[in-house]
Amino acid sequence: MRYLKAVAALGLLLTVTATAGANTVKGTLTGYPGEWMDVSFDGHTDHTVAGVYVIDKISSSGLGDNLADPFDVVCVDLYGTIYSGRQYDWAVKEDLADVPTGSGQTGMGDTRAQHIEELFYLHWNDAIGGGNAKKAALGASVWEIVYEPEWDGSSTKPWDLDSDNLQISRLSTTAHDTAETWLAGLTGVPVEGTTVYGLDSDDTQDFGVAIPNGGGYIPEPVTMAGLALGIGALGGYVRRRKG
Repeated sequence: MRYLKAVAALGLLLTVTATAGANTVKGTLTGYPGEWMDVSFDGHTDHTVAGVYVIDKISSSGLGDNLADPFDVVCVDLYGTIYSGRQYDWAVKEDLADVPTGSGQTGMGDTRAQHIEELFYLHWNDAIGGGNAKKAALGASVWEIVYEPEWDGSSTKPWDLDSDNLQISRLSTTAHDTAETWLAGLTGVPVEGTTVYGLDSDDTQDFGVAIPNGGGYIPEPVTMAGLALGIGALGGYVRRRKG
């Protein structure tokens, strides 16, 4: 089992090779504001960061042209590994349902993708424009949707940060309670007005990114504050490891 080990310095380079005629993006990760937390999954625990990744775009093709520079993404994959200075191929997919949630996995499916799309529709702008606690809440909420059983529309939702298959702890009270509130407020009804692309790679982690219909989403500038100091002190790569 691999988990995100948040030990990357600012300036971590993620290069995505663009293929002519394909839907791709090439960019540099400049930071991922959020909060440190512990994530327990299938009997393993790791210390990591839940948050939003900020990527400066170098080049793109096809659907990738709709991504602004810079653009923000949220991790949907607790299995992938990212290393500084290595090149990766990301395909930009219009349907988030087609994006896998781990190595060798099939796409997450329509149900989980629909719940993430509703989450982004309701709270993406609030999280991107807010502080680290809201960014952490968005990242933690996505992981709950992806790695807990699918919600079937019943009155009991499967999402609980403190128990079940995926457990997230040591978040601030604000981030924890915000994530729980956001998840509780999901209706399961399809939404319109937010396009959610998936960034898919066989060699690194996968992401979801929200843009308005027609493209051109421009994220609010991000301040790294104290998180940047913590990341910079710990090294130059982000990885998930198998336990």
